[in-house]
Amino acid sequence: MLFETDAMAADISVFGSVPVKSDKNNARKGMPNLDLTVEVGPQLSFFLKRGKPSDYNLTLRLPLRNVRPVGAGTLGNAGWLFSPSLDLEWEPEPAWKAKVSVGPLFADKKYHDYFYGVKPQYATIERPAYFARGGYNGMQLFSTLSKRFPNFWVGAFLQADNLNGTAFEDSPLVKKKYSISVGFGISWVFAESNKLVRTND
Repeated sequence: MLFETDAMAADISVFGSVPVKSDKNNARKGMPNLDLTVEVGPQLSFFLKRGKPSDYNLTLRLPLRNVRPVGAGTLGNAGWLFSPSLDLEWEPEPAWKAKVSVGPLFADKKYHDYFYGVKPQYATIERPAYFARGGYNGMQLFSTLSKRFPNFWVGAFLQADNLNGTAFEDSPLVKKKYSISVGFGISWVFAESNKLVRTND
């Protein structure tokens, strides 16, 4: 957290993506692997509604992150990503937390070219050369639900992505324009402080 007032806050946003092996991806066969990426940058948050825990919080978040592929001990540069979102958070029951986040994504030419570009040396009859341009990156919805028990925590998420109308939708590497991901996690709380402080997060 860099600073916070009743109306807004500024902090550092961190995200990333997992590596992709091209030999296990039909669209990318013969192309270089995609390295793990780390995204870091500033984020402004505007608190449109801040209620009690049993009520709801509505926040507009504006993160701008630089994307760095990490591979073979080097740190590259894969451009910039801007992902504004409207976040709705509430606690439907004691110890339960729910969140729904929705918003568009935008990225520069370098970012799109890293993920969706095809250099001439990797072009085939089925996969022509493609040079991406910057612009709209798609729409994303992300929702989570979690519950804290005395000695453990459980949570689940659902993510939906829509690539219709993106700046790279005509790339030969785009095979589907919709995707849905789900996941589940559990944590064991084996120790905690005698003094606990409640936060708004």
